[in-house]
Amino acid sequence: MTTNNPYHSPNAQLDQFDDQETYSPRFFSVEGRLGRVRYIAYTMGATLLGYLLIAVAGAASIGSESLGILLMGVAVLLMLAGTIVVVGRRLHDLDMSRWFSLLMLVPLINTLFGLYLMFAPGTKGRNRFGPMPEPNGRSVIVVACIVPAVAIIGILAAIAIPQYAEYTKRAKAAQQQGQPAAPVQIPEASE
Repeated sequence: MTTNNPYHSPNAQLDQFDDQETYSPRFFSVEGRLGRVRYIAYTMGATLLGYLLIAVAGAASIGSESLGILLMGVAVLLMLAGTIVVVGRRLHDLDMSRWFSLLMLVPLINTLFGLYLMFAPGTKGRNRFGPMPEPNGRSVIVVACIVPAVAIIGILAAIAIPQYAEYTKRAKAAQQQGQPAAPVQIPEASE
């Protein structure tokens, strides 16, 4: 016979927080999960490394065109592999298969898929790909904030540079037509 005794000890499950273990993601790792902020920061890091490789390939093409083309191909393949690895790790955080990273090769879909990867929240706690990543450090957050800042500066530059070029073109045309550079004389009002 069970009675409802309001004074008995609670039967709470104290092991419910055991799945809150985390791990520290590494940049050059192939396995594990990546949260949104790390995904942005690691993508930027991988892109910068790829551009560095392309610059080295371009410098090598000065001496030998065939060597430059070979190094350029290797650099592009390494950038593609790095992208697939980073996207795969982000997909693991979303508890999805790495095979979905092939969507990054499809034009137009890759843009929408990239936005999804940037904004979709990851799985809380452990999933089939391991524990969740540890909280982001300051350096990861700073690097991830550079991406939107560069995008905003790029948009402003794309608007401002053509406008400034048009302004200077009109100013030079006005000077060549013999218009005075002196201030315009305002006629006096007659009484």
